[in-house]
Amino acid sequence: MKLPRKQATVVHDAIEQWKRDGVIPGAQAATLAATIEVQYFDWRKLAKYSFWIALFSIVSSVSAALSDRMLQDLLKVIFEAPAIHKYALLSVVAAGLYRWGFSRRRDAPDKVYRNEAIFFLAVLVTGGAISQLGLTVDTGTGHYSLLLLFSFLVYAVLGTMLESNLIWVFALLALGSWMGAETGYMSGWGAYYLGMNYPLRSCCSAPCSPALHWPWDIIR
Repeated sequence: MKLPRKQATVVHDAIEQWKRDGVIPGAQAATLAATIEVQYFDWRKLAKYSFWIALFSIVSSVSAALSDRMLQDLLKVIFEAPAIHKYALLSVVAAGLYRWGFSRRRDAPDKVYRNEAIFFLAVLVTGGAISQLGLTVDTGTGHYSLLLLFSFLVYAVLGTMLESNLIWVFALLALGSWMGAETGYMSGWGAYYLGMNYPLRSCCSAPCSPALHWPWDIIR
């Protein structure tokens, strides 16, 4: 007989009390106690059902949203808007997220994961804003590595001002990406630049990461 833990404890106590009072013999009490099995909560089943419910909710909400004519028109206006307008909108959203994350970290510093999640969203929105800026000022040269350099500068400044290691990680990623893209652009997107392939260039640029982190430690 499977019972929840609390009910199994109550039944075990009742059997022990009956045995002490002589209501049932010891052998029968042992037999009854052996038939009781504690049924633990099935977290795996709960996780599975929660996943399917969440997936169904997402599909339902997206379907309901897309069926709304007004929302469709709004999305059409947003996606068809000029790149400069998207850049301005994403910049405002990113600034709001950075401010929200900074305020939350100041008020609740123990909520590390939630605070960093907000900064992570802000970093992604910042990347989207920079990409729209690139579309705005694009001259057709294909020199998009300058955007990666600009991303590094933006993330480095934000990481210093907000004292966020997460933003600094993205700054270093942007710097490494810029080095690879810039050398690729200068070599005409060939496999080699100054006799070095991409892995060797990455090895040469790797010492820049700790070198850039040194002034960050001084500032902190």
